[in-house]
Amino acid sequence: MQAFSCTAVPIHEPGTGRVLGVLDVTGRQSAASGVVLSLVRATVLSLERELAERAAVATTASDGAGTLPAPPPDGRPELFVLGTTPVLRAPDGLEHRLSLRHAEILALLATHPRGLSADELAVLLHPGTLSDVTVRAEVSRLRRVAGTLLAGSRPYRLARPLRTDAAVVRDRLAVGDVRGALAAYRAPLLPRSGAPAIEHLRTELAAELRAAVVSAGDAGVLDAWTRTDDGAEDHAAWTRLQRVADHGSPLWVRARAHLDLLDDELG
Repeated sequence: MQAFSCTAVPIHEPGTGRVLGVLDVTGRQSAASGVVLSLVRATVLSLERELAERAAVATTASDGAGTLPAPPPDGRPELFVLGTTPVLRAPDGLEHRLSLRHAEILALLATHPRGLSADELAVLLHPGTLSDVTVRAEVSRLRRVAGTLLAGSRPYRLARPLRTDAAVVRDRLAVGDVRGALAAYRAPLLPRSGAPAIEHLRTELAAELRAAVVSAGDAGVLDAWTRTDDGAEDHAAWTRLQRVADHGSPLWVRARAHLDLLDDELG
């Protein structure tokens, strides 16, 4: 007769907390070790994250919505820079997919309404190795897409206000709508960009949103944040989630399990 041990962790449905099943490892005494428990917890977290992502995709597909919000009623041009596929939406609703460089230039001009010279753009985009001649050539190509949105060249500036999805996140934070800001934060700002000024904007936006999420202490908001790329390894957010979630609830268990993993990784 042989003695068996096991380690088991429940798998919860994202959003409802309903138990979908249990992941179990059964074996000799080693099956009940802390190492196996950490491995099973990590596997369950990965499964739950995959289920959450699939549910989000299914919801988007079922309601017929695209990846971008509907145009505003005032017909203002919009720039979408959250994510890896930047898009410029013209006042007539026509959408133009932008190159990374063109998206960087428009994002910088949107944050500098008084305009930027070619030299200033060169420094903000790539200090030391990008010439003003190259910048002028890029802006010239951008005009073919942006049209009358760009005005002048000394300095380069926008002819009219350009609404960005990054600004939407900030606007919602400014009025205390943390849940709305998080919903609008589809992804980091131009994550593939290595331009110094864009990296600063990206880091600043993520930091502002994170601070608001952690300070709010809303379990639902914290749960949503920890499912993003920025929040997945955010120890402070996971700690806050465990504190505000009902002890023993699916959210509490999820937070406790992930904190155990992070603590193990940090030694």
